[in-house]
Amino acid sequence: DKYLEQQQAVEAPARLFKNPFPSVKNYFRVGMKLEGVDLNHQSKFCALSVSEVCGYRVRLHFDGYSECYDFWSDIDSPYIFPVGFCEKSNKVLQPPKGFTPEEFSWTAYLKLTKCTPAPKSLFSNLPVQVCDMCFDGIIAFSVLFY
Repeated sequence: DKYLEQQQAVEAPARLFKNPFPSVKNYFRVGMKLEGVDLNHQSKFCALSVSEVCGYRVRLHFDGYSECYDFWSDIDSPYIFPVGFCEKSNKVLQPPKGFTPEEFSWTAYLKLTKCTPAPKSLFSNLPVQVCDMCFDGIIAFSVLFY
């Protein structure tokens, strides 16, 4: 209250935030693999690993790249997907550094890295589903509320 008064500002109402007080338990674990949108290049879907778990958030790592590119994400983010999402959705997956899209296989990669994919059940609470359309590098979403 004192800070807001000093700044002559008002607080943003909680209704503006998707889920300001999450109650879902975070079952993601370090090392789990998943697919997700590169937020700096929104037309690219990349292979990711969970590198840290903190409360309702996960730190995601672009496999094969420096940790300086890691980013934090809410576990219900509409930008993260289970392994195999790109293949099922006819999207191009940017494989980890050192692999070409033609030679990359999740099955072989999971064996090589001795990691497990994040279970699909961890993605079931997503409030939006991705459309098959992408335009101008921005992903189009259709909102489906449950």
